[in-house]
Amino acid sequence: MADDDSELEFDIEPGNVGDECRRYLKERFRGQSMPPEAVRLLNQETKTPKKRKSLDPELLAMKNQLSEAQSKYRKCRIDLRGYEDQKTANRHKERIQNLYEQLQNEIKKYKDFAEKRKVDVDEYVLNLDQRINGTNEHNKQTSVDGECGHTDNEPQINVEKSNENVYNIIIKIPK
Repeated sequence: MADDDSELEFDIEPGNVGDECRRYLKERFRGQSMPPEAVRLLNQETKTPKKRKSLDPELLAMKNQLSEAQSKYRKCRIDLRGYEDQKTANRHKERIQNLYEQLQNEIKKYKDFAEKRKVDVDEYVLNLDQRINGTNEHNKQTSVDGECGHTDNEPQINVEKSNENVYNIIIKIPK
């Protein structure tokens, strides 16, 4: 049997070591129960390491070009998103500026109209709550609470002059 072992060692081809080992163990333990280590070895598959294919230089150049193009695409996409955000913000700024200019033009028209008609704008705004509610008192600071005979279910208007050109109009709406 020692001769058989030596023959097996010499018959082994490189790459078939696992197959030869399995064949030897099957012959060695023929008709007997094998030890668990031998069973584990028989059930285990031997894999030869995969050989990496060498890539031709043209394919490598194309892969490098692809990765560069992908990174450039990502950067350009980020730049485009920033540009779109900036464009949207500028459009909103222009819209706000146009609305502000329109309001300034309207205020100018009303002031010109008030000057032509010789209307005292300050007095008119201060007495706005009285004109709305139908009272005739001309106080600088008024409240409509008990003057008009309103009930608790009606809204209350209060106009106060805080600065020369600033008026606070407070409307209290009951629940």
